[in-house]
Amino acid sequence: ASPLLLVLLLILLLYIPPVQQFAVDKATEILSEQMGMEVKVGEVRLKFPLDLSLRNMTAVEKGDTVLDAKELTVSIRMMPLLKQEVEVDGVSLKSAKVNTMNLIEACRLEGTLGEFTLNSHTTSLKNSEAVVSYAMLADTDLKVVLADSVSEDTTEASEPLDWKILLKDVQMKNVALDLALAPQSDSVRIGAMIGNASVKGLLDLGKETYEVTKLAIGGSKVTYNIGDRQPAQGIDPNNIVLTDIALDVDSALFCAKTGEMGMTLNQFVAKE
Repeated sequence: ASPLLLVLLLILLLYIPPVQQFAVDKATEILSEQMGMEVKVGEVRLKFPLDLSLRNMTAVEKGDTVLDAKELTVSIRMMPLLKQEVEVDGVSLKSAKVNTMNLIEACRLEGTLGEFTLNSHTTSLKNSEAVVSYAMLADTDLKVVLADSVSEDTTEASEPLDWKILLKDVQMKNVALDLALAPQSDSVRIGAMIGNASVKGLLDLGKETYEVTKLAIGGSKVTYNIGDRQPAQGIDPNNIVLTDIALDVDSALFCAKTGEMGMTLNQFVAKE
């Protein structure tokens, strides 16, 4: 019985704030050595049973900030875990800045994330089924710069994850996305400013089938630009700006394996 008592004692110690901070400091020290950057967590709190809060998280590489996040909270129910089920009452990430620099060979991701929240219930590890009950991304501005070339991938292609993910209610508010090729004079830039959007659907990763059962977008803007030239008068196919976009899709389907796709469009309105 002594090993069991020791384990229980260690678990109980993790709920004592000074012990929590000591454990996090040691973990960030190891992580810093492995990743080659300075990782810090200002404050950590773990409440019974599994309510975790991390504040003032930073990751710095050679003087450049890779991550700066104000607060991350996670709340998970304990009892369902015994049945190989995950009940997430809440995941929240607030006020985060990110700049991956050269950490990802294919692209660079930079920008700010205002708030991300997630609730997920009835997720079964045994059956590989996940349910996103609610998710919200708000007040976010992200830019993705694609590399003009990457080294050849010689690793064997892995089998897709055999998971099904049901999206019950996914929302976006005030989200700006910018996609660009490597910074060249003839680079292509695609931007989107999403005022509000909601989507419901099903992602079948094993079959590589992605289905949308409802998609609504309003108060949004899309831009398409080639190079840095000033837009020509009249219609310029190299510089397109669509504003006041309203989109209503009743259903959409895409299968990566077969190339099958289809969509039922109820409404599309925009100004050019």
